[in-house]
Parts: sequence; structure tokens; C-alpha cells
Amino acid sequence: MFLYIHVLGCWWFYLVAPTKDWVPNMDFIIINYPEPAEFELYYAEPFRKYWKSFYTGIYIFGVGEICAVSTFQLIFAASCMLFSAMVNANILGNMAVLV
Repeated sequence: MFLYIHVLGCWWFYLVAPTKDWVPNMDFIIINYPEPAEFELYYAEPFRKYWKSFYTGIYIFGVGEICAVSTFQLIFAASCMLFSAMVNANILGNMAVLV
């Protein structure tokens, strides 16, 4: 599951990084950051970019609050959320069978 979330976060970052038009969720993860909060994903150091993208992958996997800007981002996010729901159901279903 962590590998899947990692891949989702990486795909999302490489989807939004060229245009820099997507604004991440204003959440506790951006508190006390010296850059402007809405664009810190694009101008932060690589370590912070990775963990912010991983956090976005968690949003795509479970919560679904990523606020896509373009049509392609919307289609990508919707298809990832649909597939993530199936992955989540598979994981929980296997756990229920084992219990």
C-alpha cells in the first residue's frame, strides 16, 4: 500500500509540476514554512517535495480532496481514486478473510 501511495504521489507531482497551476491543500503540513504557502510544493527542497507529494498520494488514495485544476488532472484524479477504492477494498477484504 505504501508503494502504491508513493507511486500515486510521484505521478501527481510529475503531472502538476510543469504547469505549476495546482495549489495543494492548505493543511497542517505547510505551517511555518518560509515560502508562500500555496506554491511551496514547487520551490521547496527535494525532501519536502517528496513528503508533500506522498501526503497528496494519501489524499488521492483515501480522502479524495485534491482539487484538480485542469480537465486532464480531473480525469487522472478520478481514475486514480476509483482504482484506489478497488485496491483499498481488496486489502480490507483480504484482512477480513484472514480474521
